[in-house]
Amino acid sequence: MNIVSGEVDQMPKDGESMRLILDKLRGEEQRTLRLFEGDTTMTAQRYTLSIEPKTEDMERPLGLFEPYKWFL
Repeated sequence: MNIVSGEVDQMPKDGESMRLILDKLRGEEQRTLRLFEGDTTMTAQRYTLSIEPKTEDMERPLGLFEPYKWFL
C-alpha cells in the first residue's frame, strides 16, 4: 500500500489506521520540506559587561543594540 502515490489496494477501515497513515504522511511532508526550506535553530546567549565610566565618558552612549549585529 502506497497512499502517497495513490497505489492503494484498499483503504483502512478503522479510524486508527487512517490516523497512522496521515501521521506518516505529515512526517514525510516535513522531511521533504526541510530539503527545500532548511532548518532553523535558535540559541540564547547572555553576556555580562562590567563598565567603570570616567568623567569624560559620562556624556557618550555606552553602545548600541542592533538585532542582527548585537551590541556595538
